[in-house]
Amino acid sequence: MPAGLLAVAFVLGLFLVVPRGKADSPSAVWHRYRGAFTRAGTEWGVSPELLAAIAWVESRGDARAINSADPSYGLMQIYCAGDGTRCENALKVDGWPPRRTSLLDPGVSIQYAAQILADDFARIPTMAGALAAYNGGEHKGSSYTDQQYIDDVLRAYAAIQGGEG
Repeated sequence: MPAGLLAVAFVLGLFLVVPRGKADSPSAVWHRYRGAFTRAGTEWGVSPELLAAIAWVESRGDARAINSADPSYGLMQIYCAGDGTRCENALKVDGWPPRRTSLLDPGVSIQYAAQILADDFARIPTMAGALAAYNGGEHKGSSYTDQQYIDDVLRAYAAIQGGEG
């Protein structure tokens, strides 16, 4: 294949073809988006595998997931309060606020999640504290729901690191 066509195919594959639906396992999420997890994790100093574990728990790997009750969007279920077009919550990350629809792009969702998680670890330098903060706020971490979330992420993280599933 000529180099120009290969570049076009690469761009189309990376940016336009978004796998739909849920993944079968935490490892499947890792493998599906490994490049994006690795880039974002490296850039923001967080474990790429931990990002994949969070994606498994948040959306089961579904890049188009929407939780209208929160409202949270995309692979990483980024919370986005607002009028329906732009996020209005005051999240302090590069490029905020995005359009809600951009959160359905897995690369964008993973980049925001890596920034959020890096900030959570900077404020609360424990795995449990940072995961509880990612799940719903910096003062969380003691309720059963938070502990269940933390346990679920840690199980998925172990499965990804062990190559299981």
